[in-house]
Amino acid sequence: MSSWAETLKMKIYNSSPVFLQNLFIGADRLIDSASFLSLISKIEGELEVSEQWSKGELEELQNERLRKLIEHAYRNVPYYKELFKQHNLRPSDIRDRHDLLKIPFLTKDIVRNDFHRLLATNASRRELFHSHTSGTTGSPLEFYMDRYTQAFYRAHIRRHRRWWGYDFDEYCASFGGKIVVLPQQSKPPFWRYDLPEKLVVFSSFHLKPEFIDPMIEFIQRKNIRCLKGYPSNLFILAQYLREKGVTLPMKWVFTGAEPVFDYMREVMEGQFGIEVADFYGLSEEVARAYECPEQAGYHVAMESTLIEVVKDDGEAAEDGEYGEIVGTSLTNFAMPFIRYKTDDVTRVLKRSCPCGRQLPLIGQVVAKFEDVVVEKDGRLVSPSALTHPFKPINPRAILKSQIVQDQVGKVIVRIVKGPEYDKGQEQLLLRGFEERFLDQLEVEIVYVPDIERTSAGKYRWVVCNIPFDYKKWAAGITG
Repeated sequence: MSSWAETLKMKIYNSSPVFLQNLFIGADRLIDSASFLSLISKIEGELEVSEQWSKGELEELQNERLRKLIEHAYRNVPYYKELFKQHNLRPSDIRDRHDLLKIPFLTKDIVRNDFHRLLATNASRRELFHSHTSGTTGSPLEFYMDRYTQAFYRAHIRRHRRWWGYDFDEYCASFGGKIVVLPQQSKPPFWRYDLPEKLVVFSSFHLKPEFIDPMIEFIQRKNIRCLKGYPSNLFILAQYLREKGVTLPMKWVFTGAEPVFDYMREVMEGQFGIEVADFYGLSEEVARAYECPEQAGYHVAMESTLIEVVKDDGEAAEDGEYGEIVGTSLTNFAMPFIRYKTDDVTRVLKRSCPCGRQLPLIGQVVAKFEDVVVEKDGRLVSPSALTHPFKPINPRAILKSQIVQDQVGKVIVRIVKGPEYDKGQEQLLLRGFEERFLDQLEVEIVYVPDIERTSAGKYRWVVCNIPFDYKKWAAGITG
C-alpha cells in the first residue's frame, strides 16, 4: 500500500467510531478468501506431519525445494540469471545446502539497487503482496512475496502455538506496534478488537502508569489468559506489575519481532507465571525458528527456510560458535532471496531437542540490541514503535539511521542521506514523530556521513544513554 493510501486509511480510521475501528483492525482477515484459508490449513497439516520426520527426510525435503527454487531463479529472475552466468554456474551445480556456498551473498543494498531485476518475470501480479521490513536496522526495505509464502508464515504461527497447547478459541491480548488509539487519548478504552483473530489489540503508546491499570483491569475482567507482542512492551507491563507487587497469571505468553533477553524473561515469567514462548523470523521470510516447551533452542522451520550461520571470515560456524544468520526462502518464487544476509547473530546448536523433533536448533538471536526510549512524562517507548515514523519515507531516501537519547524526552535522529533524500522527506519524518509522540518527544535530526559500528561489526539502531529508575517510573514519577 502506498504512503498516501496508508495515510488516508489512518485518517478514516481515526475519525471512525469505536465499533467501526474494530472492523478496520481485522479487515485484512475479514477479506481472506476461502481458498487462502484452505491453503493455510493445508500447509499446517503438512507441517504437523513433517515435524515427525527423521533428519534425513527433512534434509531431502529441504534440498528438493532448494533445487526447484534455484532452477526457477535461473530461468525467471534476471538478477540471478546474470549472477549465475558471471560465476559460471548452472542450476545443476546447486544440489543441496553445501553447494549454496558457490552463490554470493545477497545484501540489503543489492535488493535496493536491483529491486526490479529480483522480481520473477513469470510472477502473477494478482498473487504479489507488497511488504517491507520494520526498519529496526535503520532503513526499511521493500520487497514482494507471493500468496504461498504468506500462507506458510501464518501456518508457522499456528504450529508454534499448537506446540504450546494454545486454545485457538481463547482471546489473546496483543501488545505490538499498531496505532489503534490516538496517542493523545487520556481515557479508556486503550484497546480495540481484532475479531477474526480473536485478539484484543492494546495501544503500546499508552504503556505508562496512569493508563496501565485500566488495561490490567480489562484483561482480568475478560479473563484473558494469553499475551502476545514485542518483548520490550510485555517487559514494560511485567516490570510495572513487579514494582506494584502484583501478578497477572497467564496460560501463554508469545513474543516475537525483537530479541528477548534473559533479564526480560525473568521479569515476564515471574509476573505472568508461565514460560515465554519466543518466535523468531524476518519480514523477508528467509529465516524462521521458534521455541518448543523444552526450550533447548529455537527449532529451524526448514520446510520453508534454509538458515546458514556464517562467521566473519565467511566460514560456517561450528557447534557453539556465533555467526550471522544468512537465510534463503524456499517458498517465495515471486522475489527469491537466496543467501540473504540478515545482520542477525545467533549460535549453532548441534544437539537434539528432548521433544524428539529433528528440526535443527539455533540459539537465541542476540544481535540488534535495542534500548527503550523515555518520553518527557516517563513513558517507555518500544524500539519497534519508533520505526513507524520511518515507514512512509522513500526507501532510497535514507541509507542508515540511528536514534540516540542522552536526556529524557529528547532524541537525536542520526541520518545518512540516500540519493532521493530531500527537505520533503525530512518534514515527513518529523511529522511522523509529532503525530505519534505529540509534545512528549523532542526530535533533532543530525546528518552524518556514516554510523559507526560496534566491535562485533554491528550498529545499534536505538541507543539510550539514560540511567532509568523503574521504581520511580512505576510510581508515576518522571526520571
